[in-house]
Amino acid sequence: MKNRIKRLFTTNIGWKIAAVFIGIIIWAVLSNTQDPITSRTVNVPITYLNENKLLRDEKLVFLRGPETVTINVDVRTSDIRKLSASLFTCTADLIDHSGGDLSSQRIHIDVSQVGGSDVIVDWSYYRNDPNITVSMDEYIEKTFTVMLKQEGSLPEETLFQNPPTFTPEKITV
Repeated sequence: MKNRIKRLFTTNIGWKIAAVFIGIIIWAVLSNTQDPITSRTVNVPITYLNENKLLRDEKLVFLRGPETVTINVDVRTSDIRKLSASLFTCTADLIDHSGGDLSSQRIHIDVSQVGGSDVIVDWSYYRNDPNITVSMDEYIEKTFTVMLKQEGSLPEETLFQNPPTFTPEKITV
């Protein structure tokens, strides 16, 4: 048994080394000539539109929402380094909100490719739901009168030329 294993590794050693070497060369040539497509993800920042119009027309304030969306991108292996978020835009129009609860309003987002047509093979963001959830709240203004509240006492020898006053006398929050 030992002789059989020994013969397996010692006979035709030149041919065996040549076969391994040729196999490595063929693998290197094929991996460099083929450029397979791989999948990557890109986080694209969301631009929120009409925040001022939402406040002016509907008296609502945008509180928070997701900062980015994740896009699945198919790209050739040689072009991975060219892939960036700047190849896409993502916008969400706050006027197009829906939902009963202000803390979870649904807003449609538009994702589009603005560059990289030579880099990107295919991309997808939403197949089932093109919406995101954001929080809003009602805009309320209240006016308060500023009053002096004196705590403690000053020494009797303290003199004021004029009594303390506040400017403005009212503030709006």
